[in-house]
Amino acid sequence: MCRRSWRRRCSNPSASTGAGDIFAGVFASAWARAASPVAAVRCACVAGALATPVLGAAASAPSEAQIDRLERAQAAEKERLDPAGAGI
Repeated sequence: MCRRSWRRRCSNPSASTGAGDIFAGVFASAWARAASPVAAVRCACVAGALATPVLGAAASAPSEAQIDRLERAQAAEKERLDPAGAGI
């Protein structure tokens, strides 16, 4: 579920090293904090996407603030494109 808006914000991927590990760690953390599995996957996808423009596994780990910003931007974009929630 990679929408164009995510690709614009996470363009120019440099390396995927660590993206899977970051995805797994953020998913586990979000789910452990009582997020629904769907919300945890959404958060983990954002974190994995944010990891790809940065070289190196450790340096590519996004901060919680970066993840939150991109999640909010994605939600706003979804609302703008689908205000009635029709699922487009």
